[in-house]
Amino acid sequence: MCKAKYYSEQLISLINDVENEYKTLSEQQSKYDLIQEDLLHKIEFDVFNVFQGYNLCKQLQDIRKERRYIKNEVDAINSLRDILNNTKIKNALGKV
Repeated sequence: MCKAKYYSEQLISLINDVENEYKTLSEQQSKYDLIQEDLLHKIEFDVFNVFQGYNLCKQLQDIRKERRYIKNEVDAINSLRDILNNTKIKNALGKV
């Protein structure tokens, strides 16, 4: 097999893996956004004591930390997507 063809297949596989990872991370971020909104609505509309308030605050803090981690991953993967989705790269892969 031609090395150029082998490497182009590897690159196409990498592009697909990055796209799949981006979709997965975006879905996770959306999930955490919804959980965060639910907690904020609960805080906004419910009446609670100090202990319950602390628990809600702690849950919100944990969700925010997890969401921040996912968001940073999405940003990093998105930068990689921009590089891999470059038109010159796709044209070169098409020629190989």
